[in-house]
Amino acid sequence: MGVLVPGFHLLLAPFYEAAVIPRAGGPALLLNNVDGTATLIENDVAGTVSGTGDWGSDLAAIQSACGSGVQVLVSGSGAATSSDSLRAYEVAGREAIPVSVPLQVSGTVMAIWPSQNVGDAMVIVRMPANGGYEVCSVSASCN
Repeated sequence: MGVLVPGFHLLLAPFYEAAVIPRAGGPALLLNNVDGTATLIENDVAGTVSGTGDWGSDLAAIQSACGSGVQVLVSGSGAATSSDSLRAYEVAGREAIPVSVPLQVSGTVMAIWPSQNVGDAMVIVRMPANGGYEVCSVSASCN
Protein backbone atom coordinates (compact mmCIF):
# COMPACT_ATOMS: atom_id res chain seq x y z
CA MET A 1 0.00 0.00 0.00
CA GLY A 2 1.35 3.42 -0.94
CA VAL A 3 0.93 6.87 0.52
CA LEU A 4 -0.14 9.98 -1.39
CA VAL A 5 1.19 13.32 -0.25
CA PRO A 6 -0.63 15.56 0.37
CA GLY A 7 -3.03 13.09 1.91
CA PHE A 8 -6.61 12.67 0.77
CA HIS A 9 -9.57 11.85 2.93
CA LEU A 10 -10.75 9.34 0.35
CA LEU A 11 -10.57 5.59 0.00
CA LEU A 12 -8.78 5.03 -3.30
CA ALA A 13 -8.79 1.98 -5.53
CA PRO A 14 -5.39 0.38 -6.30
CA PHE A 15 -3.68 2.20 -9.17
CA TYR A 16 -0.64 1.85 -11.43
CA GLU A 17 0.29 5.48 -12.05
CA ALA A 18 -0.67 8.97 -10.95
CA ALA A 19 -0.22 12.27 -12.78
CA VAL A 20 -0.77 15.83 -11.60
CA ILE A 21 -2.82 17.88 -14.05
CA PRO A 22 -2.71 21.66 -13.65
CA ARG A 23 -6.24 23.13 -13.63
CA ALA A 24 -7.64 26.64 -13.23
CA GLY A 25 -9.03 25.79 -9.75
CA GLY A 26 -5.81 24.09 -8.62
CA PRO A 27 -4.04 20.84 -9.47
CA ALA A 28 -6.00 17.65 -10.06
CA LEU A 29 -4.64 14.14 -9.62
CA LEU A 30 -5.29 11.54 -12.32
CA LEU A 31 -5.02 7.90 -11.22
CA ASN A 32 -4.75 5.01 -13.68
CA ASN A 33 -6.50 2.23 -11.74
CA VAL A 34 -5.55 -1.45 -11.95
CA ASP A 35 -9.11 -2.37 -12.98
CA GLY A 36 -8.76 -0.42 -16.26
CA THR A 37 -10.61 2.70 -15.11
CA ALA A 38 -9.21 6.12 -14.31
CA THR A 39 -10.07 8.42 -11.42
CA LEU A 40 -9.68 12.19 -11.28
CA ILE A 41 -9.38 13.81 -7.84
CA GLU A 42 -10.12 17.50 -7.92
CA ASN A 43 -10.83 19.64 -4.84
CA ASP A 44 -10.98 16.46 -2.68
CA VAL A 45 -13.71 14.99 -4.91
CA ALA A 46 -12.99 11.76 -6.79
CA GLY A 47 -14.81 10.79 -9.97
CA THR A 48 -14.43 8.31 -12.79
CA VAL A 49 -12.96 9.56 -16.07
CA SER A 50 -14.70 8.34 -19.24
CA GLY A 51 -12.85 7.53 -22.46
CA THR A 52 -10.05 5.50 -20.87
CA GLY A 53 -11.04 2.01 -22.03
CA ASP A 54 -7.96 1.56 -24.23
CA TRP A 55 -5.42 2.87 -21.72
CA GLY A 56 -2.49 0.74 -20.66
CA SER A 57 -0.94 0.88 -17.22
CA ASP A 58 1.53 3.76 -17.78
CA LEU A 59 0.89 7.49 -18.09
CA ALA A 60 2.41 10.92 -17.49
CA ALA A 61 1.20 14.49 -17.93
CA ILE A 62 3.13 17.00 -20.02
CA GLN A 63 2.58 20.68 -20.70
CA SER A 64 2.71 22.17 -24.19
CA ALA A 65 1.47 24.99 -26.40
CA CYS A 66 -1.08 22.56 -27.91
CA GLY A 67 -4.81 22.47 -27.17
CA SER A 68 -5.56 23.02 -23.49
CA GLY A 69 -1.84 23.16 -22.69
CA VAL A 70 -1.79 19.82 -20.81
CA GLN A 71 -1.72 16.39 -22.42
CA VAL A 72 -1.59 12.98 -20.81
CA LEU A 73 0.66 10.46 -22.57
CA VAL A 74 -0.69 6.93 -22.14
CA SER A 75 0.62 3.51 -23.15
CA GLY A 76 -1.58 1.17 -25.17
CA SER A 77 -3.73 -1.48 -23.51
CA GLY A 78 -3.30 -5.24 -23.75
CA ALA A 79 -0.30 -7.51 -23.56
CA ALA A 80 2.30 -5.94 -25.83
CA THR A 81 4.78 -8.61 -26.83
CA SER A 82 6.66 -7.07 -29.75
CA SER A 83 5.23 -3.57 -30.12
CA ASP A 84 3.25 -1.08 -28.09
CA SER A 85 1.92 2.43 -28.56
CA LEU A 86 1.71 5.88 -26.98
CA ARG A 87 -1.22 8.24 -27.36
CA ALA A 88 -1.90 11.77 -26.12
CA TYR A 89 -5.17 12.70 -24.42
CA GLU A 90 -6.60 15.84 -22.90
CA VAL A 91 -8.82 15.54 -19.85
CA ALA A 92 -11.77 17.93 -20.16
CA GLY A 93 -13.94 17.78 -17.07
CA ARG A 94 -14.05 14.04 -16.42
CA GLU A 95 -13.64 12.91 -20.03
CA ALA A 96 -10.41 11.76 -21.70
CA ILE A 97 -10.33 12.96 -25.30
CA PRO A 98 -7.71 11.53 -27.70
CA VAL A 99 -5.73 14.34 -29.32
CA SER A 100 -3.26 12.22 -31.30
CA VAL A 101 -3.18 9.03 -33.26
CA PRO A 102 -1.41 6.13 -31.54
CA LEU A 103 2.38 6.33 -31.98
CA GLN A 104 3.73 2.82 -32.52
CA VAL A 105 6.75 1.88 -30.40
CA SER A 106 9.12 -0.95 -31.40
CA GLY A 107 8.97 -2.69 -28.06
CA THR A 108 6.96 -2.76 -24.86
CA VAL A 109 6.42 0.44 -22.89
CA MET A 110 7.63 -0.36 -19.38
CA ALA A 111 7.23 3.10 -17.84
CA ILE A 112 6.38 6.71 -18.64
CA TRP A 113 7.87 9.24 -16.26
CA PRO A 114 7.52 13.01 -16.16
CA SER A 115 10.75 14.80 -17.03
CA GLN A 116 12.28 17.76 -15.22
CA ASN A 117 11.24 19.70 -18.32
CA VAL A 118 7.43 19.89 -17.94
CA GLY A 119 7.05 19.63 -21.74
CA ASP A 120 8.65 16.18 -21.95
CA ALA A 121 8.13 12.68 -20.65
CA MET A 122 10.68 9.89 -20.44
CA VAL A 123 9.46 6.62 -21.98
CA ILE A 124 11.26 3.38 -21.13
CA VAL A 125 10.82 0.71 -23.81
CA ARG A 126 11.90 -2.94 -23.55
CA MET A 127 13.23 -4.08 -26.91
CA PRO A 128 12.09 -7.59 -27.92
CA ALA A 129 15.06 -8.36 -30.18
CA ASN A 130 17.73 -8.24 -27.49
CA GLY A 131 15.82 -7.80 -24.22
CA GLY A 132 17.55 -4.45 -23.69
CA TYR A 133 15.93 -1.12 -22.96
CA GLU A 134 15.69 2.23 -24.69
CA VAL A 135 14.88 5.52 -23.01
CA CYS A 136 13.13 8.08 -25.20
CA SER A 137 12.18 11.68 -24.55
CA VAL A 138 8.67 12.42 -25.85
CA SER A 139 7.02 15.83 -26.25
CA ALA A 140 3.94 17.21 -27.99
CA SER A 141 4.14 18.69 -31.48
CA CYS A 142 1.20 20.93 -32.41
CA ASN A 143 -0.38 20.79 -35.85
